[in-house]
Amino acid sequence: MSPGRSSENISYLISHGLLTTSDLEDSEHNKKYYSTIDNFSVKIHEDQFNMFVTINEITNANPLKIIS
Repeated sequence: MSPGRSSENISYLISHGLLTTSDLEDSEHNKKYYSTIDNFSVKIHEDQFNMFVTINEITNANPLKIIS
């Protein structure tokens, strides 16, 4: 995947609240990205669709991956 395409995908996830970054960087000045969702589930019963989402506390989260 090209760097431009990766950046677009990351921006999309951030703009939709699924990914965030902290102001902290590692020793090589790479940003750290975090998932904002711990867990989600979907329940469908007859004509009802329910989604349950658990939002995490970013300050206690581990980075998904360090991306330069």
